[in-house]
Amino acid sequence: MRAAQLRPDEYRQVRETVRLRRLLRINARMDILYCLVGAGLYLVPAGYPFARGTGLGILTQGLFLLLFDAIHARRLPAETPPWYDPAL
Repeated sequence: MRAAQLRPDEYRQVRETVRLRRLLRINARMDILYCLVGAGLYLVPAGYPFARGTGLGILTQGLFLLLFDAIHARRLPAETPPWYDPAL
């Protein structure tokens, strides 16, 4: 069996890759929420310049983080090797 022949660090590397991919996907969803909150604050009436500026800042940061997380997640291997068993 291939899993029995692996060094512990090989198996750990695959496990950490799976965890990182999951974390980046969760972060990307949260980044979308940041963008929505920022856009909502930016669209308040013109009489509230602080809210509009804060909204623009949150929107900008959310877009950057979304782009960063998405690019990083896409660079990870898409599939786990057939010998990987997450239960171990």
